[in-house]
Amino acid sequence: MKRMLLIVAVLSLLVSAKKPTRPWYAAPRSDLKITADRSDNTKGESVVIYGNGVGIWNNSVQIRIDAQRVNRILAAFDAAHFENLPSAKEGERLRRRAGIRAGEYSREVFDTWESDEETEGKKEKRKENALEKLVNSIFTIVMPVAKKGGPGAASLSGGLKAIASNQLAPETLTIILLVKPEIRQSEAGSGFLLHIADGYATSTPYGAQGQNPARIKLTDSQIRDIAGRLATVEPETLPANLYATNYEDLTITIFNRRKNVMARQFAAMTPTKFGEAQKRFDTLIAWLEEKRATLFPQSPSAQ
Repeated sequence: MKRMLLIVAVLSLLVSAKKPTRPWYAAPRSDLKITADRSDNTKGESVVIYGNGVGIWNNSVQIRIDAQRVNRILAAFDAAHFENLPSAKEGERLRRRAGIRAGEYSREVFDTWESDEETEGKKEKRKENALEKLVNSIFTIVMPVAKKGGPGAASLSGGLKAIASNQLAPETLTIILLVKPEIRQSEAGSGFLLHIADGYATSTPYGAQGQNPARIKLTDSQIRDIAGRLATVEPETLPANLYATNYEDLTITIFNRRKNVMARQFAAMTPTKFGEAQKRFDTLIAWLEEKRATLFPQSPSAQ
């Protein structure tokens, strides 16, 4: 009898070992990002949750999600068979959305008000669909934490200083820098796209769009160093347009605080028109280019 039980146990282990693992368990928690949105057609709610427990509520405050809640959210993705959920057709008004990125796996599923109205117009009692149940489950799990509130950013510069001083998580910072040569310039391969978001940095040489960009995980100290340097420039005080020999487009975002500066050879724009602000911007761009070359030494335009 004992031998029979042992055989059954071994067979059970073999069967479970062959059971496919869902992608969000295959990647390390440090490379996990969950997103959810829902709207009642007048106002919306959104949440972003990282595997380390950092959360962003309504793109305005940082919250902390404990490991148990993250596990419950992943279980909700399991129960919904998220990898097989169909997505609605594109529409103007988003009703609900759930997404998950884990390593190389990335998928989002959404419904729009336009798609739901096709069935709800019949005045039939609508059954809660799998996506709606998943999104509602995520918000139910997160809501008790979100109601407690958390730190925000009164201004972009304030947010940068908060990241630099460890009051906000590195995941709250997003930087996009596009540099591309003007048509008149001869350095055809000197441009690049640098993207820092979610604690990662990606770099794509200009002209290589469509290819998989180089991607590396940044340490918290690296991102805090970058945030501190950005704060010294006081980006909110920079003009929206400045001068540059090439085309330079910089966007810095923390929650709903955002600054975009575009620099190029605009008509009537000179290197001295904005004086000290131009110098601050040029110094920042040169520093970011140097930082990119350090992070991605094998990149063609970093040579």
